[in-house]
Amino acid sequence: MKRLKTVTAAATALLLTIASASPIYADTAAATDTETAEVNAVSGAFSGYAVTDVDTYCNVRSDASTDAEIVGVFYPGCVAEVEGEKDGWTLIGSGSVEGYIRSDLLVTGSDVDSLLGQNNFTSYAQVTAPVLNVRSGAGLDQTIIGAYGQGQDIEILGSENGWYKVNYEGVTGYVSSDWVKAGDGVHTAMTNDEYTAWLNGGSGTDTASSADSTDGAESQQADTAQQTDAAQQAADTSAADSTAQTAVSADSSDLNLLAALIYCEAGNQVYDGKVAVGAVVMNRVNSASYPGSIHDVIYQSGQFTPASSGALARALSSGVPDSCYQAAQDALNGVDPTGGLLHFHAGSGSGLTIDGQTFY
Repeated sequence: MKRLKTVTAAATALLLTIASASPIYADTAAATDTETAEVNAVSGAFSGYAVTDVDTYCNVRSDASTDAEIVGVFYPGCVAEVEGEKDGWTLIGSGSVEGYIRSDLLVTGSDVDSLLGQNNFTSYAQVTAPVLNVRSGAGLDQTIIGAYGQGQDIEILGSENGWYKVNYEGVTGYVSSDWVKAGDGVHTAMTNDEYTAWLNGGSGTDTASSADSTDGAESQQADTAQQTDAAQQAADTSAADSTAQTAVSADSSDLNLLAALIYCEAGNQVYDGKVAVGAVVMNRVNSASYPGSIHDVIYQSGQFTPASSGALARALSSGVPDSCYQAAQDALNGVDPTGGLLHFHAGSGSGLTIDGQTFY
């Protein structure tokens, strides 16, 4: 019989001292064997969590019904904890918001990795390892280009065979998904008050936009059943700099309505971004796929959330800055920085980016 090797108390103390003094550099499931351990193809980073799979944002409601009160908004990439399900709706908790989102608008658990594998989708997480290596590619044979510390927030740009593509100090890197937990506590749902403060240039909760401060996306009321195909498809047209289109005659009520929408959607954007939002409305007015008036385009079901959330009505009541009126007038006169595009969303992506929004 093989004799067991005796370990003295002094040797044990020495081993503990060495272990405590040496940081664990983790990028696999076995932190002590970083060169040979296999990385799981599907991570558990988003287990129990959800992100939204919509182009813009969706409403959070007080109950599992489109008739229930809107208690907040939830943007793509932001993270929510799944708390339950009811009649085709998911109960979520995110930031200061608790409520229901239609389940078909959410992606949960390991399915988030598949969503992250698609282009132009970003989410957020925190590091759980004491030290997490950042590599130049998705594999242990790739060069280590840096490291994250425990609890550090990371921006996830994609998923590949158990590795997350990340934005590491402005450089693309890869980390093992085994040492990442969904959510950073910043990119969360917003309450109605937070959303209003954000529209007014306040310090509302951040969203999935790559810009620190934008005024929302092309606002779908995404928990309604009615959504037109045209609203989900990118326009087949190339982007261009400010392009003059046919001017549209409008009365003062149209001007007021367009200026208020521009304020709600692009109040914190550069002037061209404001005009671009107005141009999207005008391009829809001129499109056979949308209603033929400014009023009907803006209030079309499932399109611009400020119109249904009350934000647009508040803006009309309290008034908006002169810059929004000027942008609305330019859009009415045919100025179009988008070159004829019909959609936009917050943050970067495939399309024409103006300040904090992408038009497509």
